[in-house]
Amino acid sequence: MPTEHIVRSGECVSSLAFEHGFFWETIWTHSANAALKSARGDPNILKEGDSLVIPDLTIKQESRGSEEKHRFKLKAVPAKLRLRLMKEPEPDEPPPSSASDAEPVASAGGLLASVAGALPGLKPKKKNEFITEDPVAPPERPPEPRAKAPYVLEIDGRTVAQGMTDADGNLECSIPPDAQRGRLIVERGTPDELIVPLNLGHLDPIEEVGGVKQRLGNLSYGCEDRGDGLTPEFVAALRAFQAKFELKVTGEVDNVTRQKLKELHGS
Repeated sequence: MPTEHIVRSGECVSSLAFEHGFFWETIWTHSANAALKSARGDPNILKEGDSLVIPDLTIKQESRGSEEKHRFKLKAVPAKLRLRLMKEPEPDEPPPSSASDAEPVASAGGLLASVAGALPGLKPKKKNEFITEDPVAPPERPPEPRAKAPYVLEIDGRTVAQGMTDADGNLECSIPPDAQRGRLIVERGTPDELIVPLNLGHLDPIEEVGGVKQRLGNLSYGCEDRGDGLTPEFVAALRAFQAKFELKVTGEVDNVTRQKLKELHGS
């Protein structure tokens, strides 16, 4: 008889299917899980507390000749881990310290004009009268991929893969379906060494506030809070993200923001 399983933190369909002896597709496409599949969309991104039905195992029989050797291949094992590594953007040059030595700077938002003898950010309104105006910063350089970077992947305390990222900073590795923790060590032993901790199966759906917070944090928007509350830190990180990608800056989670966040995060 099928049983109801309440999803715990770190679990996903792949890990649960492996634990119970199924292919992940068997559980995910089961009719009893249709509502969950529609709500979540991705079998590897579930929320703690979700209800997932585990069907009964059935015995499949295969007819083969006796006194012969036969090979049976177990499908859907292992799982795949896909990541893209980007370089930290180089800091831009500081703005001129005074208007007298400032040159006009073209930017995406307009032209920065300097006024002799005036402070930066001021422009004449009438004679001897100024109004403040926020300076328009030049556009930031887009981040570059961490291409052709050697890496070592450790899962649950043991090395499972070594390789090099491709020209776009991508890597793909096979990992156990029930993997929980890991770390990626990039350019080990060099001044550019990077260690990335991995919490596998712990990403909440993007429809949840906690899932939005996790993705903002992963994209370096300073959102350490992982709860479902609307905290000032979360609103500030969300506004910074919206401003960066020229979305409507509201500090609220809307569908456009979610789609952009999912596009950049990759899940």
